[in-house]
Amino acid sequence: MYGPPAVGKYTVAKELSKLTGYKLFHNHLTVDMVLPVFGRDTKIYDKLVERYRVDMIREAAKNDVNIIFTMIYAYKMDDKILKNYIKIVNRNGGKVYFVRLYTKVRVLQKRVKGKSRLKFKKVKDQEGLKSILSEFNTFKDVPFKPNISIDNTNLEPKSVAKLIVKRYHF
Repeated sequence: MYGPPAVGKYTVAKELSKLTGYKLFHNHLTVDMVLPVFGRDTKIYDKLVERYRVDMIREAAKNDVNIIFTMIYAYKMDDKILKNYIKIVNRNGGKVYFVRLYTKVRVLQKRVKGKSRLKFKKVKDQEGLKSILSEFNTFKDVPFKPNISIDNTNLEPKSVAKLIVKRYHF
């Protein structure tokens, strides 16, 4: 599941996990583990976050554990990483399904201030959101794999999760 910061990936993923029994492996599990030791703008930070994600995805696929993984997808910049995840899952007998959540920037600006974001080291202010949105194109579909895109502006997380289950027949 992917989309810009504050679009509701984690919240929808929690609901999807309840409906499907899939384990939630959201991106901040790795970010929040590495960040206190290595700053975000270091090569070792990127290396470790990616290593832990790859290891978890590989082991889940090998052990027939269904997971929901969330991330901010930066159009084109993250293609190599995602193609690697797909290769790992396919090689181990799994399947990958993509879901993109989106809403208007003004809605993201409101949601980024939400109390639910305090639990993890997420972007929590307008400045951080603006920085990410200007640096990365987070509003495009993954171009090399079929996916569904859901505008969750006026939908409750549980309703979005139900749409995903219906679409992918989980």
